[in-house]
Amino acid sequence: MIRKTTNGDISDEEFNAILKPFLDNYGEYIESYVSPEVIAYYIANSYYRNAMYEGSFLQHYNSAKDLINMFGENEEKVKDEVFKLLRVKYVLSITNENPIEIKKIEYQLFILILFYLLCFPKKSRKTYNCVNLGGLWV
Repeated sequence: MIRKTTNGDISDEEFNAILKPFLDNYGEYIESYVSPEVIAYYIANSYYRNAMYEGSFLQHYNSAKDLINMFGENEEKVKDEVFKLLRVKYVLSITNENPIEIKKIEYQLFILILFYLLCFPKKSRKTYNCVNLGGLWV
């Protein structure tokens, strides 16, 4: 659901009921999945490329976090990956970019099962206990 923009501030009740749980959940996701991966990559990459200078873990941790917003990115490449992730992992499709419009894909499971049945004949299905089809284990 996309909430309508209003001219005024939102109420404390709306913030506490809707935005705060979203922000808390987003922060937990960043803290649990994104930051550890980015910081570990920064440390490993700088170490293996002999680009790491002496310093504490906290200094390298902060450097990795600071550099995230420093580099430009290929917006089209990232956009394509975001659209693919939304479609495959979250079963959502962006139908309009400005203003953003999103719809839930209702037929995703049916297509994935059909793909599995067509691509993996019965003989080959015995070989695998499960197959990951677009984030769905079948």
